[in-house]
Amino acid sequence: MKFKNYITESLNLNFPVDVLSNKKSEFITFWFVEDKEGNPIEYTMRTAKKMNWEVDFFADEFEFGVKGSIGIRGAMEVISGAATSVKLFIESNKPNFFYFTAKEPSRQKLYKKLSALITKTGAYNLEEVKSGGMVIFQFTKI
Repeated sequence: MKFKNYITESLNLNFPVDVLSNKKSEFITFWFVEDKEGNPIEYTMRTAKKMNWEVDFFADEFEFGVKGSIGIRGAMEVISGAATSVKLFIESNKPNFFYFTAKEPSRQKLYKKLSALITKTGAYNLEEVKSGGMVIFQFTKI
């Protein structure tokens, strides 16, 4: 199976995540993925509401991405944890509008697939705004 098929499969899994904070202006989840040596790597999704909900992903408090050597299985767990976190955020907060951004082409591809999963529910419209090499994925409740 090609890696892009793993991404699609990963988005449909429900990898277990823990909700750290669920407030009116903040929603945070985290999950752990082990590297090939068995060391845990913490991944976090944090959303903050200022005027609108902004969704950010982090690994061990740094920019989100696959850290260390985790292999295909680990990469699938990272992607699935992110998708599960977004689903929980939407179910819990039912935001009228939220967005996330991607600069790297690989992240843009991943977020396009995640966006398709979100819009497939029929609850949100997606608008992709390109600005400089960045893509902003904006979701508006229908």
